[in-house]
Amino acid sequence: MKSKILAALDYLFLLRPTLLMAGWTLFLLGEIAGTDRQAMSGFGISRDFALSFLAFTLMMGILSILNQLSDLGTDRANHRRFLISAGKVSPSAAWILAGLMMIIFLLLSFTNINFFIIAAIELLLWGLLYNFPPFRWSGRPILGLLTNLLGGLLAVVLGWTAVRHGFEWQVLFLGVPYLFGTGAIYLLTTVPDTRGDAKHNKITSAVFFGKNRTRWAAVLMILFAIASATMIGDTKMALTAGISLPFFIWAALQETEPETLRAIRYGVLFMSLAVILYHPWFLILLAITFFLSRWYYIHRFGLNYPTLKVKE
Repeated sequence: MKSKILAALDYLFLLRPTLLMAGWTLFLLGEIAGTDRQAMSGFGISRDFALSFLAFTLMMGILSILNQLSDLGTDRANHRRFLISAGKVSPSAAWILAGLMMIIFLLLSFTNINFFIIAAIELLLWGLLYNFPPFRWSGRPILGLLTNLLGGLLAVVLGWTAVRHGFEWQVLFLGVPYLFGTGAIYLLTTVPDTRGDAKHNKITSAVFFGKNRTRWAAVLMILFAIASATMIGDTKMALTAGISLPFFIWAALQETEPETLRAIRYGVLFMSLAVILYHPWFLILLAITFFLSRWYYIHRFGLNYPTLKVKE
């Protein structure tokens, strides 16, 4: 019975729910900015926003599947226990699931044309240009970074658009701290995979600039996030980035993978905690995702994941 449950859950975890948590955080931060929501304002959300949240989740899931389909070689080289590279889900099944999700995404997003246009840009950037030849920006140090910067910004813009039902230029300025925050975390994520990426000619920021230059670039990104958040009066992001900064500096000083992973995990955690102050229900969603993921990865792969702990 357990094996059947795990096999069924393979298709859910193909969407990489642990990565979804970071995307949800940025999306909800955009919604908070768009509604000028007050902290601890309750559990209620509108039906339209719930549907937009579902559409965003589907979009992120599609992007995750496309990324895994394009990175089979590097995922195996970097010992990533992603389901396609691990042989748990076939590439053809993954394409079919992505196609079905795209249909549902289109049906949901057509009710908000501005949301649809911005989501389409995100899909173009991260789905096509980032992953597949002849573009494959994930293997180019500057274009890969720019894609992730824009991806973080667009997630915030999508949250804003979900409640505003229209695009306003001011959201681009409000999203700048999150652009830098996303960039800092992305830079660190390229560090642990340097050997496997280089072997497959995937020239990420860490491969091109070196591991520790990349770590210090991430520190600089966090400083930009703090400065820009302070300038526009975004106290929650200024505090979140400020609390994260020591972990990024320590990772750069120590030059070790455990401290790099710690900075990544704590950076995402602090941003998520900021959202919970405004959306208490988000804690329930994160807890369900976290504990279900723990059960799944322990029983499917024997991995203690996700976790805030890192192996020293």
